[in-house]
Amino acid sequence: MDMARTQNFSIHPLHKKFADFYLNHGNATEAAVKAYGIKNRSYASVKAHRLIRNAKIKRYMDGSAITAVDSIVDIALNAKSSTVRLRANQDILDRAGYKK
Repeated sequence: MDMARTQNFSIHPLHKKFADFYLNHGNATEAAVKAYGIKNRSYASVKAHRLIRNAKIKRYMDGSAITAVDSIVDIALNAKSSTVRLRANQDILDRAGYKK
C-alpha cells in the first residue's frame, strides 16, 4: 500500500483493521466481526454500515483502492508471465463489472 496516500491523517488502528479486511475480502459485516471481535452478526452489520460511512475510513479506503488498481495495471502491463498478465487483466475486468 502507498503509505504516502494514507499518512496525511490519523486513523484509529481498529478502523484501519476493519478497512484493510473489507478491502481484501469485500464483506463489511465480516470485517467488523474480525476487527472488533463482535459476536452478534446483526450488530456487526449495523457497525459495518456506520464504519463504511466514516469519512476517515472512506478516505483511507479510497487511497488504498487507487494503489491497488495502480498495482494491478502495472502487473497487467509488465509481468513477465503471460498467465500473470492474463489474470491481472481478468481482475481489472471483474472489478469493472465484466465477470465471466
